[in-house]
Amino acid sequence: AQSFDGTPIEASAQKSQLLDVCLKNQITPLDLAKTNFVKKTQGNFNFEISEEVFNSDLIINLPILKLDSKLGVRGATENTLKFLKKESYLSLQYLSSLEEMMEGLQGVLPNSLTIADAHSIQKKDGLVAFLGLVLASFNPLNLDRVFAEITMLEGLPEYLKNIKIEDIPIIGRKVEEVQYEVEKT
Repeated sequence: AQSFDGTPIEASAQKSQLLDVCLKNQITPLDLAKTNFVKKTQGNFNFEISEEVFNSDLIINLPILKLDSKLGVRGATENTLKFLKKESYLSLQYLSSLEEMMEGLQGVLPNSLTIADAHSIQKKDGLVAFLGLVLASFNPLNLDRVFAEITMLEGLPEYLKNIKIEDIPIIGRKVEEVQYEVEKT
């Protein structure tokens, strides 16, 4: 992982206890900002993506899902932006929307497994609702779409509008069984 704000990635990993889990399981954490980057083009986008993303056998994306007044869903797809070189991310931000960047990036990334924390959800107002879920998918856009459906999000964000919930294979409990109007609690 890497950090795009002022917080060092080491501090974030320590706070989330991810560093402890990695060390306990003999997994070496990697700051992607300190790796080499390769250029990939998708449509009008020129992405600089960590070379490690393409050299790894398996990438596990571990977002914490939350709702957001501007983006709608913050989580699986947004987390993949951290594969980008910070300078590439910041320059693309001026040229296009976050949603367009997220959609374009998915076209050049290799498959990855996303295991998302949907246990306690931060709502748009900053308060927390309890869902008690963990979601997983090999497609971060589909995962964000299922999360939007579970939370009964009103007004789907643009980047999720073309994804039909009925086209997403779902294993386990049905979406209807776990739906919860998070914003109304």
